[in-house]
Amino acid sequence: MNNIKQSQFIDTNKDLKHLSLELISWSESSWWPKDILMSIKIVSSKENLVIYRYAVKLPFAPSWQARKSLEDRDKGYLRRDFLDGLFRGGFEEVSLERKEKGFEMIYNFCYEINNFIDKFFWDWGFKYLHKKNIDKVLNSFKNYIEQT
Repeated sequence: MNNIKQSQFIDTNKDLKHLSLELISWSESSWWPKDILMSIKIVSSKENLVIYRYAVKLPFAPSWQARKSLEDRDKGYLRRDFLDGLFRGGFEEVSLERKEKGFEMIYNFCYEINNFIDKFFWDWGFKYLHKKNIDKVLNSFKNYIEQT
């Protein structure tokens, strides 16, 4: 399985519980950037089962669904498993790790693309756009936490 790991240091003296509540609202929070080329919408929510539709906001771009599979508010951890589409069988996870003077927010994206055409387009440009979008998300979270 392939892996993309990105992280952002957050200089704050806030406690893990405060940061965790914001982290758990991943893609649904006011701090989520508006100018990214990714749309994430809840398509179904029943009890603890939440399904999201991810879509790249470009013509002929991929879309897929994910299920919230694990959420740990005490540890600052969120995981979503990809159910279909380009990244079926993969997952993304976001976690917070205490550092000496703050926290590191770690985004981990695990995927395997089996279709040649999908792999071509992913390698050709969507991978770069994905990384750029996640950088914006991590920076937006950092700025929100450090300014509130």
